[in-house]
Amino acid sequence: MKPKTLPALSCVLSEKTIKQLQDDLKKKNVTDLSGHLEKLFGYKEIFNLHADHLRELAEYIIDLVSDDDPVAYAERTGAYIKKEKQKYHREQAKTVRMYQWAKQMEGEDSVHVLDLEYRCSVYRQGFAYSRFHAYTLMERLARFVIEGKRP
Repeated sequence: MKPKTLPALSCVLSEKTIKQLQDDLKKKNVTDLSGHLEKLFGYKEIFNLHADHLRELAEYIIDLVSDDDPVAYAERTGAYIKKEKQKYHREQAKTVRMYQWAKQMEGEDSVHVLDLEYRCSVYRQGFAYSRFHAYTLMERLARFVIEGKRP
């Protein structure tokens, strides 16, 4: 960590916090990882994240702090994160349109309609939403690094 270049980041992400995240990842301890991430982002932000997305968020934080130039790393990854969030929105809108169309054409009891209804729920509260939310937290952290403000 480079406290001279990023004093605000070092206040939020201390070496102790990074070591705890690394240990949790190494031990594959999702419960402790969740607890440590809750201290950074709050319970409400972390509670519904899937274990894979918790690990991805922790790895992003570690990589961000470990990089020689965290600001450049945040800018590089910011474009990818933005692209993934746009992809989520496109896929969600497409699934909702397909569901609405199928519901009108086939009725509510069709297997195809029920399948599309499930896919819509994945985007509203399931795995895809969890991934989107993790990317939102990463984007907030990247913005914090770039602008030097608290997320």
